[in-house]
Amino acid sequence: MISLFRFCHAFLALGAAKLVLGDTLDSNNFVVSGYFPDYRAGINVEESAHILTDLILYSIEPVLDRSILEEDVCCVQKDHYERARQIRNTRNQTVENGGDFNIFVSIGGGGRSSAMKQIAATKQSRSIFISDLKKLCIREELNGVDFDWEQPATNDEYLSYMHLIAEAATELHKHNIKVSVALHANQFLFKEVYDYVDQVNLMAYDMVVPNSNEHHASFINAHKAVDVLVESGCHPSKIVLGIPAYGRDTRNPGNIKTHHEVVDALVKEKNHDEEGILSIEGDGEAVFIESFASVKDKVKMAVSNKLKGIFIWEIGQDYREPPFQHGLILGHVENALADINEENAEEL
Repeated sequence: MISLFRFCHAFLALGAAKLVLGDTLDSNNFVVSGYFPDYRAGINVEESAHILTDLILYSIEPVLDRSILEEDVCCVQKDHYERARQIRNTRNQTVENGGDFNIFVSIGGGGRSSAMKQIAATKQSRSIFISDLKKLCIREELNGVDFDWEQPATNDEYLSYMHLIAEAATELHKHNIKVSVALHANQFLFKEVYDYVDQVNLMAYDMVVPNSNEHHASFINAHKAVDVLVESGCHPSKIVLGIPAYGRDTRNPGNIKTHHEVVDALVKEKNHDEEGILSIEGDGEAVFIESFASVKDKVKMAVSNKLKGIFIWEIGQDYREPPFQHGLILGHVENALADINEENAEEL
């Protein structure tokens, strides 16, 4: 039984962070990306396209001795690619200044990366995989690939991964195919490898602090994750900041609730305080999720520090009931960017 949910209003503690907010904000060319897992095929992702700039199809699970070109390889299938292309075509025809909607496919991910260590182990195995990856992107008219090995366990595996990323980027860039890498907080690439990739999707969540009553993706911890990634050699302009569409029970982090589950419960309770924070009070669970205030803080931090953008993991977890068919968090992002632009205009 749900006993306590709260919207998390992230707090600003900029003095503790090394990145300093700029005097002006520039939201031009700001990436708004969403992961779209194969197991969320039932959602109406088409409603989100006018807000998104990038759609990341999650994911291909590489298998030893099988080519990712085979149509029955888990887990992104032919119909997923076709649907994404249709979304891109429609979006680019209807959105002002269209033509910049990108489709990525994710490689690996949690529970889908077991073969990566063998694929990355030798120059020959990497070359075969990269060749297939290039052919897949050309065949399915993809704009990019997103590497997400979760995760190398030894120094040798880590080094092999660095080779795989650099070699893949070198080959794929010849065909105007972009390369991104998904990294957890405090996970890094070699400094030289950052130069090969187009963007780094920073998974600034699951940052659980034991015995605390904190959101697993608090603003200050997200800011610190960006700070440390920049210190490791990644240019801010390549960082796409991750915002989760789920919460973790602060008392039992393994207990996860989607944004949709939490908001649905809050809406049914019709509990609002004077600041508009929805809550259900009681004993048992304590699950924090993103509010408009916390999303705006993160978007503002990303824009002002000239990060590449933000992404949502994952759009199927978002609250999507009418009138928020596009996704409530995505709506928060859109409204935050509009507010930031309005604030900029007032300062001019």
